[in-house]
Amino acid sequence: MPSSDRHDVSSVRTFRTDAAGPDRLGLDALPTVAEALDEPAFRAGHPEVLEGHDRLQTKVRWVHTSDSADVARLLEGGEMLLSTGSAWPSEDDALEVFIERLHTAGLAALVLELGSRYTEAPVAARAAAARWGLPFAVLRREVKFVNLTAAVHRRIIGSQMEALEAHAEVRERFTALALRGAPADHVVSHLARTLASPVVLENLAHEVVAAEMVDGADAELLVDWERRSRAAGLLSPGETDWLIVPVDARGTRWGNLVALSGAPHPAGRLSVLEQGAIALAIGCLAAGGAEEWNRIARRGLLEGLLEGRFATTADAAARLESAGLPVAGRRLYGIAVSSPSATAGDVEAAARAIGGVARALPLDAPQPVVTVALLSMPAARGLDQDSAQALLKAIDGGPPPP
Repeated sequence: MPSSDRHDVSSVRTFRTDAAGPDRLGLDALPTVAEALDEPAFRAGHPEVLEGHDRLQTKVRWVHTSDSADVARLLEGGEMLLSTGSAWPSEDDALEVFIERLHTAGLAALVLELGSRYTEAPVAARAAAARWGLPFAVLRREVKFVNLTAAVHRRIIGSQMEALEAHAEVRERFTALALRGAPADHVVSHLARTLASPVVLENLAHEVVAAEMVDGADAELLVDWERRSRAAGLLSPGETDWLIVPVDARGTRWGNLVALSGAPHPAGRLSVLEQGAIALAIGCLAAGGAEEWNRIARRGLLEGLLEGRFATTADAAARLESAGLPVAGRRLYGIAVSSPSATAGDVEAAARAIGGVARALPLDAPQPVVTVALLSMPAARGLDQDSAQALLKAIDGGPPPP
């Protein structure tokens, strides 16, 4: 692989799992409806939320002021609309259609100042807002709308600046990891710490290559991983709190990065995950891709067992199962093969030949050469003398030794 490939990011491509969703650059840090209404400028108007209490965490992208009954056509989504209602429709049916159009346009919240036309919110407007789940609040004291818009816009602009700075820092960090040739498990560890949530790197078979939990996270999150991962990939962003980004470059796809639920990040959780995917893709281009991932996966499993890194048997079982090594209804055997010619691939192929599954790893520069492996066999069969002899024969490709 030419050395220039390590620095070529132009062909690295990732897919946005929710390009239309809120997890884009800067939008994680935008104020919510609840936060906007809690600004001192709003509190001076004695705000009261009438409807849509369960949608108060909706992000506010901008504040728009209008009394027009046709304002919906001017909205792009994510706005908070301030109005006195002076030009709202008089008929209930028309008022309900007005609210429906605001909802369809993607309005984040509707705020009506009482006093100019209404002393209380119109019943039809409240009913329509409740029907469509649109946050609807009233201001019971007159305030200057310019103060309201200025207060929220200052916060929005501040969040955008914070997001740009955070994105630049994240990009610089993961670019440096890629250019240093950081191994995949090291990149995954950085991602988990940056996002403060569990992060998993899986191959195309949905087997876990590397996984990093965070404080308080349980390794049993990996239980039944393959099925859950396949199912999550079929869901829309609104149906799952997982973020999934493929790792691919130059038409070759090696697997996926998955971030489980966690706190918002100023740069956007999805943007952070995409930077990690780019770093991993560059590493794959430079280091041979799938074979390097296999080595990392085996090392994580076997060294984890040998060094006692798993807190409980359940944690170990979940990690093994997630890497494609069956545990339920099986017997597990630790084996060491001393052979100058047998590779880890030879040991795993030999295990398949006798009806088992193995994950093997050569030890670092021992003399003589030793490959250690964890072998999973059906409980009813186990590794009896005949199976052991057949395994050795399959590894060496000749008659079994004594």
